Amino acid sequence: QNTIDNTSYFSFYDVTYNLSIVVGTFSFGFINQITGDMRNSALGLVVFFILGIAVLMTVKAKDVVKNKWV
Repeated sequence: QNTIDNTSYFSFYDVTYNLSIVVGTFSFGFINQITGDMRNSALGLVVFFILGIAVLMTVKAKDVVKNKWV
């Protein structure tokens, strides 16, 4: 049979979700401690959002439609 291993996908999603919580919280606190200003910490998180958008822009739409599970 041609079955897709959904559990490995969702476990990877869960690990990256928890890792993003740790990295985001740590970077916010670290930047706040170093600079003493929460605005700089928020700016640091904006950098993470921009990096995430840049990574998502590299995904080709044809590959997403081709690998559609539904």
